[in-house]
Amino acid sequence: MRNLLLLTLLVAACAPADPPQAELSDAEALIARSIDFHDPDGMWYTRAHRLDLDEKRPDGSMRKTGMRLDPLARSFGMRQDRGEDVVEAYVDAENCAATVNGVLPDSTVAARYRLVCPDGPAWWREYYAFMHGLPMKLQDEGALVEPGVIDTTFMGQPVRQVRVTYDPAVGSDIWYFYFHPETSALVGSRFYHDEAANDGEYIAFDGTLAADGMQLVRTIHWYTNADGRFLGSDSLTAYSAD
Repeated sequence: MRNLLLLTLLVAACAPADPPQAELSDAEALIARSIDFHDPDGMWYTRAHRLDLDEKRPDGSMRKTGMRLDPLARSFGMRQDRGEDVVEAYVDAENCAATVNGVLPDSTVAARYRLVCPDGPAWWREYYAFMHGLPMKLQDEGALVEPGVIDTTFMGQPVRQVRVTYDPAVGSDIWYFYFHPETSALVGSRFYHDEAANDGEYIAFDGTLAADGMQLVRTIHWYTNADGRFLGSDSLTAYSAD
């Protein structure tokens, strides 16, 4: 969806000096500190990741998801246990496939589980890559970080707030991200489709899981902005690099 920014180094002493880099805004500097907390060695974009999730829904049901996600190759495969159904999907730059209980789903079932190729499996890829790749994803191309930082509260705790919009080619939602005032760890976010209407959702990030040098968010809790209604919790139960 958005490309990793690559840095080059000056290697010849006689080469002309690089032009000075633009100074980071307060918001960009805060995001950089948060990434240094969660991914100090820059590992997210250098490998494929295997993640196992327990995803609890308001009715008490539990969806179990296992996936392989490669941010650079943009390949993605998942298996979900959804009640009595086993959902499997795969998508990369050239291929897409999806099954339910080992067979090709009809159009109704494919639409229900977002499996219509290629857009359905690609939606799952982008969703999981974004949610579990934060805050690293905030430096992707197309993320428009407003320069200021606001000290405020989120779910009763003091936080530092950054506002992010997106290039229309990437997305149209308005996002706010909340960071711990001392560690810069990501603690929450909020998004709107229409901010004036107070639609959309807020998301609490709870704890981290040590993931081969990274500190990935362990549990994500979802609520509606309008009335605080609980929508679900997604917990990262296991991680391995691939």
